[in-house]
Amino acid sequence: MTSRGVEDEAYLNHIADTICQYGLRGTVLVGLEAGKPLSFIIGQLVWIFQPIMSLVIGADVIKKTALLLEDEKAVDHLIDLLESKNKA
Repeated sequence: MTSRGVEDEAYLNHIADTICQYGLRGTVLVGLEAGKPLSFIIGQLVWIFQPIMSLVIGADVIKKTALLLEDEKAVDHLIDLLESKNKA
């Protein structure tokens, strides 16, 4: 992922590791692939529901997730990371 930087690369790796840890890799891959055309809109929905979500999730996590979903390259990179976790 070249559009944002090293911090975002670490965040994407953390997300991919967490998804695999909970055994959701296949489900999330299907959802990301199917929802890729809508990822920007889903990112905007995260911003809309931020006040409610912030009761359970930290504001920094919400912000990073919304920005990730709005960036097509980041979504593609997360898909690549999840696919590579299967090979490892």
